[in-house]
Amino acid sequence: MLIIKHSFLLIYFLFFLLFIYFILFLFSVSAPEKAAEI
Repeated sequence: MLIIKHSFLLIYFLFFLLFIYFILFLFSVSAPEKAAEI
């Protein structure tokens, strides 16, 4: 029971990291375009 819960939290944490990396990727891609407009 405890091992299953721990593995579930680990998977949830990995998905959270992937979500953060995805946001940083979108920001890094859109940043040069915004800088060019200014």
